[in-house]
Amino acid sequence: ANGILPAIIPTSGWGYTWGNGPDWTSTMIIVPWTIYLLYGDTQILADNYDSMKLFVDYITSVSVDHLTDWGLGDWVPYETVADKKLLISLYYYQDALLLSKIAALLNKGKDSQQYGDLAVKIKNAINKTFLDKKKAVYAGGSQAELSGPLYFGIVPEGVRQKVADNLAKRVIADNRHLDVGLLGSK
Repeated sequence: ANGILPAIIPTSGWGYTWGNGPDWTSTMIIVPWTIYLLYGDTQILADNYDSMKLFVDYITSVSVDHLTDWGLGDWVPYETVADKKLLISLYYYQDALLLSKIAALLNKGKDSQQYGDLAVKIKNAINKTFLDKKKAVYAGGSQAELSGPLYFGIVPEGVRQKVADNLAKRVIADNRHLDVGLLGSK
C-alpha cells in the first residue's frame, strides 16, 4: 500500500526492511517498460502505473537532497566496494525518468512534468555530490562508479569521454578484469 515491494517475492513478510530498494525493486518499473518497448502496448504501463508512482514517491520520501542509500548497493562485488549511495541513486534517477516517460505515454502531463523534474534534480544531485569534473571521476573511481553514470546517461557532455577513458584505464589497472558486483556488471 505504501509502494514498497519486498526483496523476495513471495514472502511471508521478510524482505520489507532488508534487501529491497531502488537497486532491486525497480523491476516494478523496468519490466513493464521493457515489455512496452518490445510490444508497443501501453496496457501493462496503465495497469501498473499507480504502483509505480507509489514506489517512486516512497523513494522520494526516504531520500535526502535527492539522493538515497536505501538498498543493497553493488551486491557481491568481486573486490572493490562501490559507493552505495551513488549506485542506488542512479536507479532512483532511472525510476523517475521512466515514470516521466510512462506518464507522458498515458497522457498524464502533470505527472510527466513532475517526475521529469525530479529526474533532473536527482541527476544534478548525483553530479554535484559524486563527480570530480577536473579528474573526470565519480566517487572513488571504481569500475562500477564510472560505468554506472555512463550507462544511465547522467555524465555531463563535457566530461563524458574523459569518464569513459578513465573507466578504460581502470579496467586496465585491474588487470583487464571486471571488478564489480551485480549492479556494476550491467
